[in-house]
Amino acid sequence: MALARNAAEDRLLERLSQRTAVRDRERRGAVHPDLQGAAHRQFPAARGRSIVGRRPLRGCRALGVCPQTVFDAGGGSSHDDRSERRHERFRSLQCVVDERETVRGMERLRSESAGPRRRYQLAFLALGWLILIGLIFQCGAGAILRRVYDRIDLRLTSFAQRLSDAEGDAVQRTQRSSRSALVVAAYPKLANRAWLARPDRVLWGIYDGGFPDSFAGLSNTESRLHYSFPIVSIYQAWGDRPDEAHFPSRLAQTIDRLGSVPMVTWEPWVKDFDEARRPNLPPANEREYASLAAIARGDYDFYVTAWAAEAAKFGRPLFLRFAHEMNDPYRYPWGPQNGNRPDDFIAAWRHVHLIFQKMNATNVLWVWSPHISMPWFEYYYPGDEWVDWTGTGVLNYANVASWSRWWTFHQILEKGYPALAKLGKPVMVTEFGTLTEGGDARQWYADAFRDLGDKYRAVRAVVFFNQPHDSTLLTQEPLDWSMLQDPGATLVVRERLSHR
Repeated sequence: MALARNAAEDRLLERLSQRTAVRDRERRGAVHPDLQGAAHRQFPAARGRSIVGRRPLRGCRALGVCPQTVFDAGGGSSHDDRSERRHERFRSLQCVVDERETVRGMERLRSESAGPRRRYQLAFLALGWLILIGLIFQCGAGAILRRVYDRIDLRLTSFAQRLSDAEGDAVQRTQRSSRSALVVAAYPKLANRAWLARPDRVLWGIYDGGFPDSFAGLSNTESRLHYSFPIVSIYQAWGDRPDEAHFPSRLAQTIDRLGSVPMVTWEPWVKDFDEARRPNLPPANEREYASLAAIARGDYDFYVTAWAAEAAKFGRPLFLRFAHEMNDPYRYPWGPQNGNRPDDFIAAWRHVHLIFQKMNATNVLWVWSPHISMPWFEYYYPGDEWVDWTGTGVLNYANVASWSRWWTFHQILEKGYPALAKLGKPVMVTEFGTLTEGGDARQWYADAFRDLGDKYRAVRAVVFFNQPHDSTLLTQEPLDWSMLQDPGATLVVRERLSHR
């Protein structure tokens, strides 16, 4: 079709050039204006009118007639030779005009038909570039952006750690005569690992919700209670994020400079390792199933070994609470709901313990911490030679959940305590506290302190869970475990700690 159209255009252009040649020859024989008669002067005027009104003239030409004004121009007769020549020139001119218009129309049609093709070509070209950019981004730019993001995140984390260190140093300077000195005076053997494995008195500790970013909460709580805690608890997940990838050396050193012993709850969230950096690991969404067996198999030795080496470099006594509440099927991914059997946990615990021994991290004290409200937790015990402390959380959730009500400290601990005490290890209450709604928080703490001295003599450490914004239960509002929210509870805790 395109070839036929081009051939037709070529024929029209050839005819146009022939008509133009005829017109040029006629112009060479044109009459000078001084010699023109009326007829010579009238024809150009008529021709001008015909060009302006193309459609009437073209219609007349199709019928083989011309306007009467043309025949009557200058008063000449239709049989007059000059008139015939004028008519012929007029028809030739009209043909030229029509042919030009036809060519223009075909050119316009051609341009109009080429327009959509051009737009489609541009669209496909743009689409191709977008696909190419996407492939480049997928292959290389994505990794570059991830590295940039990691660097920014690392810088921000390092900056936050420096601020935390500076804050800890400021707290140490302002409280040097009260913080470190009081802790050392109350617990002169606190830096002795052997003594920490079998303390002759109860150690009190605290976790503050401001960690690891700020020590302001700890400082405020200790100021209100007039007490400096010998154990400071922190939490760290496994993973490749800057706040997960390494042993928390700076935070541990700050706690040590304040005179306390750090306790790290070490949570094996294996999904947090980057797939691009860890191609030897399964996809992230497949790692949680049987993750303890994978740890025991050595799949995560790259992480455990480096962490243990840094813990050994820290050199000071350190409590390590690894994979806590491993028997709870409703809480953490390393629980039994993901195919993690008791034997898998024991194998993972021992494997990690052996790595720490190989890295000479003998400063670590191992805290085995099951959920004693769940049955058969004894089956998860790794063995006496692998454990220094046993522990459990004692938190009163009051009426915030369908499975809970207002429980006293004794009601929460009494069922599982005999099995813990039977193991012969010192017992630690790793998370200690109560909510305030649904009961009397002041009385709860008063009863707890009394029962600790009367009924639970194997408990050698208690760690307050001072978290004012706990979202682990996914309740509508975060849970507030701080004892400071209740003035009566604050008074009771301050009074009891002053006698310890």
